[in-house]
Amino acid sequence: MYVKIDRKSDNLVKIIFLRSFPYKSKVEFDFLFPIFVCKNYFKSLGYEILIKSKLKESLADCDILCVLSSCLRYNSNIPQYMTKLEEIIKLAQKTFFFDISDSAGILYEDGLEMFDLYYKKQINKDKSLYTNSNMKDPRLHVNKYINNDNTKNDNDHRIKNYSHINPEVINKIRISWNVGLGDYRTIISQHNLLNKYILFLQTNMLGRKISLPNYRFRYQKFPIGKRTLDIISCFNSYNNQKNKAISLHRKQTSNIVNELENKYSIVKGFFPKHKYYKYLQNSKIGISPFGWGEITWKDFEIFLNGLILLKPTMNHLSTWPNYFVENKTYIPYEWDTINLKETIERLFDDIYLFEEIATQGQENYMYYNVISNPKPFIDRFKRILH
Repeated sequence: MYVKIDRKSDNLVKIIFLRSFPYKSKVEFDFLFPIFVCKNYFKSLGYEILIKSKLKESLADCDILCVLSSCLRYNSNIPQYMTKLEEIIKLAQKTFFFDISDSAGILYEDGLEMFDLYYKKQINKDKSLYTNSNMKDPRLHVNKYINNDNTKNDNDHRIKNYSHINPEVINKIRISWNVGLGDYRTIISQHNLLNKYILFLQTNMLGRKISLPNYRFRYQKFPIGKRTLDIISCFNSYNNQKNKAISLHRKQTSNIVNELENKYSIVKGFFPKHKYYKYLQNSKIGISPFGWGEITWKDFEIFLNGLILLKPTMNHLSTWPNYFVENKTYIPYEWDTINLKETIERLFDDIYLFEEIATQGQENYMYYNVISNPKPFIDRFKRILH
């Protein structure tokens, strides 16, 4: 029998985040970045936030225990870890699970069962899709390719759908925040190779935010009309048997871009980050297809550098912050790329008209910067807690 720990009140609401160890996930770091930035603000508002990585019974001595999905991702096959975690959860007053997986469609069933509330970075607007027995993959964009092109991800043992889960349990799922609030700072310039080592130091060694002179967000506001490169289309095609559906979506995007090479100046391929950022800063349109999930780091690199974001339509999901407002902050194209060529040509018919979209996309992104404007995240987090 487990007896929940009664905390001795010190007038602060104590919140503990449990993350994985050793530190190895940039997604995890970027998800926690606004917490790192805002910890002192929260303390002034009556919240003490601690971030831990070791399983100890003292984790239950808090008002809310928040566990990141990376803890299950890296430890679910270790019985001792899972048993200890379940013991701690039973002792805690209130427990939240934060699913930081890439796609709106993927769920951690243990997270749904073990915790009081379940939060995701982005979710399907239509929650009934989670329990739809006709789904062949829980990721909607992957499911579409499996249905339309008879594509199958070989050796992929991922569950096809969650039709076996009670729909009432699915209602526990709520929206947290996405990695657009992550750390996209650079030092001296975006081109400096030192950025690579600072990122490794934060993400893999220290597991926390560091501050350095001149280490900051660098927004590029060079006018679209004066940029000499038309399109940047740099992404991995996942060219292997395991990821056929994702690969097909990305290859279709690449094929359309290839058809336009004689008409527009296009940057493709892989480059050292400092060179990649130079190309971003001098390009008009950045293309960012879906990958494992819908939202990618490339989206925010494009916003940061002031390009027009061209991306598969995002109207099937809900997320926060909402960086993706069709034809206002980004230009959508169909998942099967059927209208991609037409959309690109329409953009170049009046690139100055569409420059407003690049501006609005960047300004919307800048508004939610937790370093310069922490209030939106603080308000959001307080709503999650209450």
